[in-house]
Amino acid sequence: CYSCNTMRIVNNAAQQIPAPTEELYYYDAIIISDIHLGSRMCQAKELDEFLSRIRVKYLILAGDVFDDLQFNRLQHWHWQALSRIRKLLQECVTRKLGAHGA
Repeated sequence: CYSCNTMRIVNNAAQQIPAPTEELYYYDAIIISDIHLGSRMCQAKELDEFLSRIRVKYLILAGDVFDDLQFNRLQHWHWQALSRIRKLLQECVTRKLGAHGA
């Protein structure tokens, strides 16, 4: 856990460890597709890290969010990324568009 108050003892002297600078990036729109949550090839951890650093007006999920409907395959990072997506969607301008794909 990083915080400004994190202390480390080095040679009996306490040193302050600076918190990493987590700059937020603001976008008008982000398009995400082919996430395939539940797949072993899914890069859910990287997606979660990316989503944690952005604020966006329109978040567009363009398909294949889940690999299949067997949610018991979802691992920790898959659930974490899904949670982050839901949080961002709550903050976005919400419009639902549906299109049936192949």
